[in-house]
Amino acid sequence: MLFRSLSRLVMEKPDAQRSPEVPVRNGWAALCLLWAGQGLGAGRLPGAPGTWGSLPGVFALWSLSALQTPWLAATLGWLATLAAVPVCGCAERILKRTDPPSIVLDEIVGLVSGVPLGVAAVQSLRTGHVVIPFQNWPVDGWPGWLAVFVTFRIFDIMKPPPVRQLQALHGGWGIVIDDVAAGVYSGMLTALLVS
Repeated sequence: MLFRSLSRLVMEKPDAQRSPEVPVRNGWAALCLLWAGQGLGAGRLPGAPGTWGSLPGVFALWSLSALQTPWLAATLGWLATLAAVPVCGCAERILKRTDPPSIVLDEIVGLVSGVPLGVAAVQSLRTGHVVIPFQNWPVDGWPGWLAVFVTFRIFDIMKPPPVRQLQALHGGWGIVIDDVAAGVYSGMLTALLVS
């Protein structure tokens, strides 16, 4: 009974996309993969799932930026991104749709890996030496975090080159890598805005 209720909650399409059949592949593994791909439910919220999914991404980025070791923060961000590729690919196959909007793990990892890379690129160009992601983190206070959120959403929605082209990659890579690229653009613009 509990499994059926959870399965229906997680695996049915959001309101505007409901159809008579529910694309369900039964099993706890599928349920867990889909739940993770949907950002622990953030992608199931009504309206703009990418925007809802970006909120936990900003929180995760804030948490990583608070670590005292830049290498650790960058490594955790990239490990999460690598793990997101198969999770998003599996969630896509479970839902039987290409890059479904309810899959928002890509937004989360796009923020935690792409934004620090973009910030580090701008800092490296300014200083003339290589800056590690999360080293000399410039975002502090709510205006900076709002800039991260807004610029990420703009680049994720507009998809300037090569973001749109990267989305054409197969499976989980196409779902995740375009958001990482949008995060790089966001990080670059944020670094210019807050400095």
